[in-house]
Amino acid sequence: MLRFRTGLNYGWRYTPDYSPKKSKNENFDTTLRPVDVPHNSGTSKYSYYTGEDESKIVQYSKLFVIPDEMEGKRIILHFDGVMSCAAVFINEKAAFAHKGGFTGFSEDITDLLTDSENKLTVIVDSTERADTPPYGAPVDFLSYGGIYRDVWIEGVPELYIKDTFIHPMLTEKGWKLDITGEIGGEGERKLTFALYDGTQRLGACQYRAEQPNYHVSWTVSAEITPWSPENPKLYTFKVSLSGGDELEYTIGFRQVRVDAQGFYLNNKRVKLIGINRMQNYAYEGFAMPASAQRADADLIKSLGFNAVRCARYPQSKYFVER
Repeated sequence: MLRFRTGLNYGWRYTPDYSPKKSKNENFDTTLRPVDVPHNSGTSKYSYYTGEDESKIVQYSKLFVIPDEMEGKRIILHFDGVMSCAAVFINEKAAFAHKGGFTGFSEDITDLLTDSENKLTVIVDSTERADTPPYGAPVDFLSYGGIYRDVWIEGVPELYIKDTFIHPMLTEKGWKLDITGEIGGEGERKLTFALYDGTQRLGACQYRAEQPNYHVSWTVSAEITPWSPENPKLYTFKVSLSGGDELEYTIGFRQVRVDAQGFYLNNKRVKLIGINRMQNYAYEGFAMPASAQRADADLIKSLGFNAVRCARYPQSKYFVER
């Protein structure tokens, strides 16, 4: 069953002066500043910048309608990154909240939606809160603020794949996939896992999950080409759920070890030529689009580096997947 996804990056209204009275306003205030996301809630200077301008509470609002293609489906609202605490409201009703600006989050908002226009409001707190990483102890970098990564809605079946983590590891019997995941909704949780090299199906296994959270180990019998910088071989991993939901992931197989002699990739000693990369930019803070994230990866490759330290936090998927 095909999933439907609609981006919500464009057409937001923003105020840097949050107040509870404004957040309760039932009307969509078109006098507020129009912005798109990714968006930095402050004005980052090139130098001599302390971060004080972004240490505040701000408000974002947006109107949206559910596309016809999503009719009859559960609607999941996704945020890929909000710095650093977010309170989300749908049609003036509290939907959910999230602490931590370096990881994405999502929730089912179906029961809060109307058949016509819907209002999405996000209150963003980017102050240095002791209960929210990276604060709670001294830090030596700026965290900025705002909705700084993508926002989108996704239409899924009543029973759907919520999350999947695939960990390949080499054993005496060959390559094993350690799979953990979560299923949303109620129903028969019958899963099928399949591995593909292009269009060629290399193997599959099935599993019936008794609980929403599951753990499966699957030893792949097919011959696998390990990933390396010289030969970055990738495979397609599909997860299918009874009821029609299906997700695809791109994965590679590699074995890594470190000893006193150095770093080994697939039992071959590799000299690491690395660089440290942080996701902040002059003027824009963390709020940079996919094109800039990919450009960073291309620049690092062009300079001859074969390793990147993703400094301190999970980086943009557009950088990592490049």
